[in-house]
Amino acid sequence: MVEPDWADRFPGTDPDEARLRERCHNLWTRIGPSLARSVGLVAEQQETFVEWITNTARIEQIERRMSLEGLITEGQRGPVRNPLSTLANQYRSHRKGLTAELGLSPAAAARLVRPMDDDEDDPFD
Repeated sequence: MVEPDWADRFPGTDPDEARLRERCHNLWTRIGPSLARSVGLVAEQQETFVEWITNTARIEQIERRMSLEGLITEGQRGPVRNPLSTLANQYRSHRKGLTAELGLSPAAAARLVRPMDDDEDDPFD
């Protein structure tokens, strides 16, 4: 697997974008090797992992922004729930499916079977 160019995926000079790129890189380097070993994640399946990283980093970015702005913001007709909370929920919903697909939840990990190495004996040979 080859790490994406996060600067190309998230361009801009804003500190929030720089933080997003750094978080994506950290997730890639911390979780990617483990996925490659444990479930045999290969380059052809990389896009699912990149999407999971993007969702995770975006959720954190939104949560940080909501912490700065507040859960209640001023709308045209008075106080309203911060619209970013809806966006965060959409990202969480999508990430939940990706988490299961990649075997990153405890329940999903229990169902995964590690691919056999070429040098392991196949009991069915």
